[in-house]
Amino acid sequence: MRRHTSSVRSLNNVGLLPRRETRAMGRGSRCLSLLLAAATAAAVLHEVPAARAALTGWNQTAAGPYDYNTPGNWVGGTINGIWDSSLTLTAGQTITFAAETTLTSGLTFNYAGNYALTFRSDGTANRTLTSAPAAA
Repeated sequence: MRRHTSSVRSLNNVGLLPRRETRAMGRGSRCLSLLLAAATAAAVLHEVPAARAALTGWNQTAAGPYDYNTPGNWVGGTINGIWDSSLTLTAGQTITFAAETTLTSGLTFNYAGNYALTFRSDGTANRTLTSAPAAA
């Protein structure tokens, strides 16, 4: 009879037995089963960080490439040169320039995610990136 009880406990821990078999095992085993289920659920939910879109500035989270001068790549279509702390990157990004570009406010990099940004021309032509003069 002892072996049967052990196999009942093993099967119940993986959810293969109906609830009436659980009553025969005692309160301690049920508590342990619930604790293990809760710990497993917490580990699964914690393991996958969600990518967050930005509240302002750049709004792309994946690798790209993305064109710097495309309004759709920016929150609200406003190109402002900010990689805000509310943005979580999920991969290194390549940001391209399809045209000569003059920045009106410089570039700010405060994003989350340990990934690099690469800025380059969109093809073989050289592009000029000009920063506006600092305010006096």
